[in-house]
Amino acid sequence: MKKISAVVLFFCFHALLIFFQVHKQSHYLKLSYDIQKLQTQHAQLTQQKSHLLYTLHTYQQPRQIQAIAEKKLFMKSIELKDVKKSYETTT
Repeated sequence: MKKISAVVLFFCFHALLIFFQVHKQSHYLKLSYDIQKLQTQHAQLTQQKSHLLYTLHTYQQPRQIQAIAEKKLFMKSIELKDVKKSYETTT
């Protein structure tokens, strides 16, 4: 009787070890998938950051600022005589 109990206990213990091994492996695969997803997202965000920095540096150029002011905001360059005239009308 003790021999049968020991054999059953032995098999139950090994079944439990197998269960934990399978659980560990599935958890490892899930984490590997999450890492891969995060690495892809990191690469995309790095590329987007580079693009935004390039755009920022482009828009900081004086010629680009002037072009935007003239084309999109319909601003015109003013001359010194216009500034004096404007000053005289406000006082």
